[in-house]
Amino acid sequence: MKYIEPVMKLSDPEKEWFEIWYVDGVNYFPAYLVVVLPNPENQEEIIVVDSTKSEIIHKSQSYEDAHQWLTEDDFSLVTGREFNYVR
Repeated sequence: MKYIEPVMKLSDPEKEWFEIWYVDGVNYFPAYLVVVLPNPENQEEIIVVDSTKSEIIHKSQSYEDAHQWLTEDDFSLVTGREFNYVR
């Protein structure tokens, strides 16, 4: 797998965003987190990065494809404070 640099600067400020996703329904502590963001080498591509290894674990051609991949693998988007319990 390809590793990414911890600090990246994208050429388009509109594409400087990220999301944090976690594995839902599994009692991991600390939670397994991934970061979703535009690929700095190809801003038309969305990458999913393992937060502990800074390793790209998935690439998608669109946000919708990345979203589908994440939800199929039981990831949920962090929208605020999440509590560590199995539903």
